[in-house]
Amino acid sequence: MFSELVDTRVRVFGPQHPYTLQARSNRAWVVTCLGRYAEAEGELRSVLDIERRVLSPDHTNALDARCELAQAIAGQGRYEEAESELREVIAAEIRVLGPDHHLTGDAQYELALTLVRLGRHQEAAQELRSLLAVRTRTLGTDHPRTVATRESLSSLDLRDG
Repeated sequence: MFSELVDTRVRVFGPQHPYTLQARSNRAWVVTCLGRYAEAEGELRSVLDIERRVLSPDHTNALDARCELAQAIAGQGRYEEAESELREVIAAEIRVLGPDHHLTGDAQYELALTLVRLGRHQEAAQELRSLLAVRTRTLGTDHPRTVATRESLSSLDLRDG
């Protein structure tokens, strides 16, 4: 389905149009969810190369694709590399979008999960506490992103006793 969408967008808009690039990024996200991390990484790196040139390195699409790239990298067990990418993304998103933007929060959430995989539970909990405060204030207590953050923090707290 996504491959057909990408093909259609290439034909209608061209290979470097933001709609085409977004469809390719979405397809890569699905591939990541299927556990095909190396394939997703390759696609996301290709998309990012174009987005950085055509849109800008700080465009929201490029920043979001970088967060997805970090997930694909982490899926391959390269957690330190994923952490570094996420920290760069978060810094750029705070500068461009602000600390309360949902994309900034999504990257912070991924960073916390990566820190857990690295065994740095206290850092992960600190990141989740900070994120939970922002999400509660900006999205409300019952928003799915807020609930997911609270659940992840609770799991980490239970794990560490």
